Amino acid sequence: MSHNPWAPQPLPMTENLRQQLEHTRQLLQTLDSEKQALLADDADVLERVTAAKSGSADILRRLGEPLLRLRATEGPLKDYFARLPEAARLLADWEELQTLAQRCQRANQENAMVLEVRHRQVRQTLANLRGDVPQQTYGRSGYGAVALGGQRLGSA
Repeated sequence: MSHNPWAPQPLPMTENLRQQLEHTRQLLQTLDSEKQALLADDADVLERVTAAKSGSADILRRLGEPLLRLRATEGPLKDYFARLPEAARLLADWEELQTLAQRCQRANQENAMVLEVRHRQVRQTLANLRGDVPQQTYGRSGYGAVALGGQRLGSA
């Protein structure tokens, strides 16, 4: 098999981690923007942010592939990095990347919770407008059904 000179070449490890750090920081900012858009019910911003989040995830997935292959052949990356001449820089970048990835995961989970609450609110409102179920109120024992006399408003 001949070597394709036009094929993308793998980045040196230090450059790969540097780019992953840059894109992970961007993703964290995007997740914050997503949360603000969710809380503000701003569909236009949410659409742009979702596209940016998807793009960042694709880039990070592409950058992460060589590390996954390396981990499969070399074992834990932290141990592998420690054996390289630029170990101090690689280990510091790796630790920062791990921390940022955890922050992104938490931010994404928080956004999912906001989205779930909004989804439940919409379902409840629609059910109330249709008169399908009693309204939910909060009492001593948590949420409980209280019939407040919902009426069917109409149908399309």
